[in-house]
Amino acid sequence: MTLVQKSINGTEYFTDDKVYYTFHQVKDVQDTLWSFACMDLGITRKNGFTSQETKNITDLAGIGPVHPTQFLLLRDGNAIPVPYLANGSSNLHPNDIILRSVVAADISKPLVTTVVPASVSTNGVADRLKEIEHLHNIKLLTDPEYQDKRATIIAGL
Repeated sequence: MTLVQKSINGTEYFTDDKVYYTFHQVKDVQDTLWSFACMDLGITRKNGFTSQETKNITDLAGIGPVHPTQFLLLRDGNAIPVPYLANGSSNLHPNDIILRSVVAADISKPLVTTVVPASVSTNGVADRLKEIEHLHNIKLLTDPEYQDKRATIIAGL
């Protein structure tokens, strides 16, 4: 199904009503996946990153075809992997739309802080495991990231 743009709770998304994507538009050739990752992570500095910030940015932006980006590219109404040039840099052009998948539950309701009791239901755990498996299957989580998130969820039982 072709992605369409929708406004939900004042934020614009591209969606097929199953998967929702936040997005950025490439303005010029100097725009990089690194800069979009910084924006998505709320990092406004251009330098002086902590080692954790650098890890988070590179996990999202990728570092070439060997460790590709978690962003996708909107092409002909579909979300496709970002193509790479022979030199390993991403093949972005002005006016390209860069997509990042978000969890539908995060956009359908306002952010609410809740206290989770010590005993977590196995239904909630199963849902979370299914969610990260889906993100892994659509290549938004690498194998190590998937295994780490899975272990964290299981350890919380």
